[in-house]
This record gives sequence, C-alpha cells and structure tokens, in this order.
Amino acid sequence: MIVQKGFIYPVILFITAATFVFYYFHQPVASYPKATLMDGNQYLKIYDYLAGKSQHYEVAFPFHSRIAIPWLASVLSVATPVTAFQIVNLIFSLLSVCILIYYWQKITIRPYLMGWGIFWLLFHWTGLIRLNAYDPITVDVPLYFFQTLFLLLLYNRNWMHLWWLAPLATIQKESFPALLIVLCMYGLLYNRSTHSKTFPIPIIAGSLVISLILKYVIGLLFPPSTHGNSIITILYFIKQSLIDPFRIIRWLTGVWVAFGGILWLAIWQWRKDGNWYRIQQAIQQRKYSLPLFTDIHTDLLFLFSVTYLGLSLLAGGDFTRIVFLGFPFIMTYLFILLKNTNLKILVVILLLSLPLMHLHLIIPDQGLDWEQFAEWYPEFAPSSTVWFMFGYGMLIALSSWILRKFHVFQQK
Repeated sequence: MIVQKGFIYPVILFITAATFVFYYFHQPVASYPKATLMDGNQYLKIYDYLAGKSQHYEVAFPFHSRIAIPWLASVLSVATPVTAFQIVNLIFSLLSVCILIYYWQKITIRPYLMGWGIFWLLFHWTGLIRLNAYDPITVDVPLYFFQTLFLLLLYNRNWMHLWWLAPLATIQKESFPALLIVLCMYGLLYNRSTHSKTFPIPIIAGSLVISLILKYVIGLLFPPSTHGNSIITILYFIKQSLIDPFRIIRWLTGVWVAFGGILWLAIWQWRKDGNWYRIQQAIQQRKYSLPLFTDIHTDLLFLFSVTYLGLSLLAGGDFTRIVFLGFPFIMTYLFILLKNTNLKILVVILLLSLPLMHLHLIIPDQGLDWEQFAEWYPEFAPSSTVWFMFGYGMLIALSSWILRKFHVFQQK
C-alpha cells in the first residue's frame, strides 16, 4: 500500500505536466490588449511596476492588493510576462495536484473518485490547466494549492501554521479571510457547544487579524487607482440579483457546469442522509449539537463549500470561474457524500457530464469574438443558451434521481 501511494505522485506529476504542455501549444493565449476588461491586464500592470518597467501603480480595486503572484513572476528572468506567469502556473499546478492527492488519501477518498477529480480538474475548460493556458496572466492557480494546504492543516490540527499561511494566502487573493471568519465562527460555536477548547480561537482570530492588517498595509503601499469596497461589491451583486432574477438561473447553471452530474447525485445523497432535516431542526428549535454532520472536518467542508457558493454569486460577475476555484472544498465534500454510491451509477452520470468539458474545443478568444466566447459561460451567454444548459442539467438531475430511486443498478 505504501508503494502504491508513493507511486501515484510521479504518475500524477507526469500527467499534469503533459496536460500543461499540451494546452501550452494547443490553446492560444487571450488577446489581452483587445480585451481590456480581462483581469490579466490589471495583473500585468502590477508585474510591470514590480519589475521596474512602470513608474506608476495604476491598478484598479480589488486587484491592487493581489501582489504575491505578480511579484513572484516579476523576479523570474524570462523574456515576457506571459512566460513568467506560465512558469508560476506550472509550478503551482504540480504542487496543487500533489497536495490534493495527499489530502484525499489522508481523508480516505476512494481511488476512483480521486481519479475522476483530477481528470475533471485538469481537463475542465474552467479548471486548473485549460482556462489558465488561455488566460495565463492570473493569480488563480496558486489558490488551489493554498486552499488544499489550509484543509490539510485543519485536518491535522496544525494550528500554528495559520500564522504564516493566512497572511500569505491573503496577499495572493483577498478571499482567504472569509474562510478564516467561517472557521473562527464555527470554532466558537463548537467550543461553546462542547464546553471544550478544541479550536484555538486566539490563533485563528490572531491569524485573521494579521491577515487583515497586512491587507490594509498593502493597500496603503499599493493604493488602487479606483475606489472600491468589498461590502459594497457584495451589496451591488445582491441588488443585481434582485433586479434580474434570471441571474440566479445563470448562477445555478454555472454551478452545474462547473461540477457536473455528481453534484446532483451528491444532493440526493445529502438529503437521504438527513442533513437537511438536521439543519431545519437547528434553525427551528435553535438547538444544535456539533458536529452537525459526520465529524468536524465534514462540517467545515460543508461551510467552506457554502462560502464559495456565496462568493461565486456575490463577489463577481464570472461566477462559473469563481465557484470552480472552490474545487478543493466543494469537490471534496461531494466525494465524501458519494463514498458509498454505486460505481455504475457514478460512471453513467460522469459520462453524461462529459459534454460540459468541451474536450475537443479550444476556448474562444474574447478579444476577437466575444459572442462565441460568451456561449461557453452561463453568466454571459444568451438566455436561450442558458436555458439549454439549465435544461440539460435538470435532465441529468432527473436521471440521477431515477437511477437511485428505482435501484437501476444493484448496490454492492
């Protein structure tokens, strides 16, 4: 078993590197100058400033504080910024899949689920490799590594490492404090409910405070060229969702496109396990016993998944990409729910999900043909395309329900 566990790492590294190289040559890079609203144009400004190619820091909110990855790219002695970011992306792609496999082994995810998870991560068009081959000037790739490392530290209860991980992850992307807030709130409730000190609140709260202070200092040293506020951003997208209810359909479709049919299988299993009843009882009776679900780590995975679902709806306009960034939380939670699901049902649903991946296509260049690019994204596509995607999702949901309800495949 030890040999098998060790053997998987060179294999997965080779597959990841080969996938990266394939899309490096197969997927054209976006035309950044022709797509002025792409986030990469802001990161390029950070890169130019830190590399000494620009004297003025004219970076818009909220990109101005995401300096870690552009700085790392700027210290590489390469010809172009695209190449520098591609090198950083390759390094963190390799690190991400390794730590993800290690973490999944640690929490005993079944091997066939791990295999599907890595395949989905590497080959989905908005995943770790393909989207960032198209849009390499990004800070998103290291997020998979930092978030999985965060989960691993929580599982092993290596609390002291939060002192350095939290600030570092925050200057990589400012969404990380939201996870710390959720962790701190759950820890307070758990300690109170169990009359214990299982969660070291001073360490969690302290790492959160340091992260917020560092974010504030970075904002002073690298002020944004445009004014903005995270709370105002969230309120704006709440308003947009109320004004345009169809945005909720777009969001639901984006979530389905990001994770495929196993999302529906997991939802049915989640309800069957009585989890919805537990939440209802906790809300209605105002009495709860933690952990609410199987164990503490499962509770946290659920809460972090809900957090990312919320961020995808309220923290930006491109929610398919944002929700997929929650892959370490959401996909892991789905796998835990599906650990006893019949393999034949999984295979059927996964095969029906393959069309979502656009495996035979390259991502269209939004700078050259916005309409073709928008067809891929539920948040931008015409309503007819969104309804088609949504309808297909409902068909898969119905299929998964029928397969489970009527025991089409006998359980092992």
